[in-house]
Amino acid sequence: FLAEGFSTAVEMLQRQPPSAKSVTLHFKRASIGRKHEYERAPPHRAKVVGQGAWSSRGRRKSQEDRFILTEIRDGPNAALLSGVFDGHGGGAASKTLAQLLPSLFSVELSDLANDREGKVASQSDVLVALETAFDLTCSTYRDGCDAEGTCVADYDPSEGVVLAGTGSADLVAGSTATAAVLSTAEDGADALTVLNCGDSRTLVVGRRRGAGEGDGGGGAGGDADVVHFATRDHFPGDPLEIERLARGKDKGFSEAKCNMSRWRVKVGDYQYALSRSMEGSFATSKGIVSEADMSVVDLSELLAERELGAVIQASDGLFDVIDNEEFGRRVVEAREKGHPAEEVAKSICQMAIEKGSPDNVSVVIIYLD
Repeated sequence: FLAEGFSTAVEMLQRQPPSAKSVTLHFKRASIGRKHEYERAPPHRAKVVGQGAWSSRGRRKSQEDRFILTEIRDGPNAALLSGVFDGHGGGAASKTLAQLLPSLFSVELSDLANDREGKVASQSDVLVALETAFDLTCSTYRDGCDAEGTCVADYDPSEGVVLAGTGSADLVAGSTATAAVLSTAEDGADALTVLNCGDSRTLVVGRRRGAGEGDGGGGAGGDADVVHFATRDHFPGDPLEIERLARGKDKGFSEAKCNMSRWRVKVGDYQYALSRSMEGSFATSKGIVSEADMSVVDLSELLAERELGAVIQASDGLFDVIDNEEFGRRVVEAREKGHPAEEVAKSICQMAIEKGSPDNVSVVIIYLD
């Protein structure tokens, strides 16, 4: 307990995995008067050691998914921006996100850096820049559709329900969005900033340290999870979304309703399977808003607890047939066998199609060490 011994012991306890039943600490008695110096272990910082992405049209007539995997460099700031955008009713919205979000994020991050007189942007700066860039992208898309009427979607009756518009100036193509920002500075990153709007997902995964292949990362405790973090889907049946839509009733928001175990939000004559996404003005006025969830994931904690870490993202075409844990486990196992990230992304897209996914499927994978 000399010097920083007590705080070091507390820090060691905090690093233990949640599955640990007990922890034994061994203390060596120090001679009185002897000088001891302790150095606190530096926090784990994550570095990108592999990245790749793939997108498959699948059984759809057209490819409405888009993805990004772009390095942003501006002065002292270097970051990897990744994302998956699942378009519906046409590709206008997802295409706009893929083209506009990276440039707007770069501008916002640069402006914040200038305010700091050229210093490296803080974690809060990155979060604000990503959220602002997304909001600007959504408003730019809505304004453009309202002014030009070029975002009108086609109706495909084989889908059963309409997820976007049908030739009406009010109902236009839309898109979900999940995006993440990771610093690519030489000393690595201690956090991941995540944005999510809709039902595409960002996961942070890794095998628990001390676990072997085949037990999913649980070790002796039998805890087989590999998912460290997962975004929340915005679908009409989620209790938080039901409450949000109910609160907005006086603003004209539609009510979430369940029919034959399927939750939908009525927009005009059409039914939406999402409660949040980037849409035109009419759908937005009915409660299909583009308000994103923002999260910051502690990568130091991830790497202290897990190995073979990765950030993985996918459109809902994947999650129609594969759950979070299976997705994460396949990425972890493939990485352990030495498969490149792009190869793994491609094989997982193909597997989802073979399992019967009726949708476009897009996957982004980033390996961390």
